[in-house]
Amino acid sequence: MWHFGADASIEYTGERFSATWEVGKQALIRVNSKDMKEKGARIRLERQEYPNKSLSDAIEEKLYADVPCVVKEEVE
Repeated sequence: MWHFGADASIEYTGERFSATWEVGKQALIRVNSKDMKEKGARIRLERQEYPNKSLSDAIEEKLYADVPCVVKEEVE
């Protein structure tokens, strides 16, 4: 499992919350409030993925996801 996320740049002062949506067999979207010790609370949006493949295959897929028609041998 890995997380791709981002924290809001401004402080959040509302109630703590968390919500999760399943967006496929192997992925979740989660939004929540997160305490950041020195920066105060922030809202965090993240995607959690369970790639169900080898680490090297999963990393390669992420690195070349936006490159059309790239064959592994062409890049090496």
